[in-house]
Amino acid sequence: MSVIFAAVFNRTKAKNKSALYKVNIRVTIDRKSHYLSFQNFPKLKKIDWHKGKIKLSHPHAYELNLIIQNKIRELEGYVIKSLADGLSVTWEGIKAFHDADSSRIDFLHFAREYIRKAKDIKYGTKRSYGTTIGMIENFRSDIQLRDINRNFVENFIRYQKNKPYAAETIRKNMAKFGKLYAEACRLEAMSPDHNLFKALKLPKGYSKQVRLTPEEITKLYKAKLGDGKLSYLRDIFIFQCYTGLYYSDIKLMDHRHVVKSRNGYYLTNGRFKNDKVYVVPLWIYPEQMKLLNKYKHTKGLIFENLPSDQTYNEKLKDMASLAGIEKRITNKMARHSFTENAIALGFPRQFVSRMLGHSREETTQSYYDNSPNLLLQNINRFLAK
Repeated sequence: MSVIFAAVFNRTKAKNKSALYKVNIRVTIDRKSHYLSFQNFPKLKKIDWHKGKIKLSHPHAYELNLIIQNKIRELEGYVIKSLADGLSVTWEGIKAFHDADSSRIDFLHFAREYIRKAKDIKYGTKRSYGTTIGMIENFRSDIQLRDINRNFVENFIRYQKNKPYAAETIRKNMAKFGKLYAEACRLEAMSPDHNLFKALKLPKGYSKQVRLTPEEITKLYKAKLGDGKLSYLRDIFIFQCYTGLYYSDIKLMDHRHVVKSRNGYYLTNGRFKNDKVYVVPLWIYPEQMKLLNKYKHTKGLIFENLPSDQTYNEKLKDMASLAGIEKRITNKMARHSFTENAIALGFPRQFVSRMLGHSREETTQSYYDNSPNLLLQNINRFLAK
């Protein structure tokens, strides 16, 4: 028995005023052809079609071609399983499978492929989506699109709470999950449940911005670590504390980004996350230039041979232990520490926002709203009246 599936455009060779025609799946069983239709699949112009695929010039070529590929893959899987089970494959059986199985979409496969190929999503955001997808997979690895209902969503929230994940992390995960669900429904021509992600009982609260005090930074800076590699990574973390740069931005930093001005040197480049230009003066703290001068012999990148984010965070834990610091240090803590210290020095919000490379000053404002130093300064001003 021979069963072949292929996508065909305007199978009847029809002509109409709109010049828009349907795409079907041709099912050829022992040289006899039958046709399956896509529900809600958009009609196309002849210029959009070439050799069984939608041309890349079409604005939704990737998404629509993915729908076709997924459908053919599902139908082929049905045939293979039927033959393996010793069942006969008929047109009636294939059509019944198609009609009943239109929502059997491997959600995790779709989500990964969609994020991987999306051209309008930055690399850092893709990584964030990848973390959310991995978390969904840990909760349930065989999820189909049709399995996503209110009960599934609420159980997934409960799963995250029990881990436990921070309230803000859960909210961000659910926001990404909702976007992926809506996109999967749109691209698979399914009607989404618009209330699925509404009025959810999400945990309240915000992730605590843990920081190092200036004294703790100095303590870590002077600690005897004994390990050359650990000391090297310590220098990088200290530099982060004095510049507010993320580890991903440190990896991209080279000597061209250190610029001389009348007041001294400053550091500038586009952020890895959003390409927003940051400007960090290097005359605020003497340690900034000391560390840069220590590595001025390097060519190209200032800090070379850097480990992964995960390994770096693990090494930071070792440093904290050796330095006698009880806080759980991560690379993000350096950015929080820099910001809090800049606020304590009296830097206006717009300056701090530019140094951090924030796209919106409202993001910077959250640091000011939660700054203990700023609160104490305001209390002292009030009492001095």
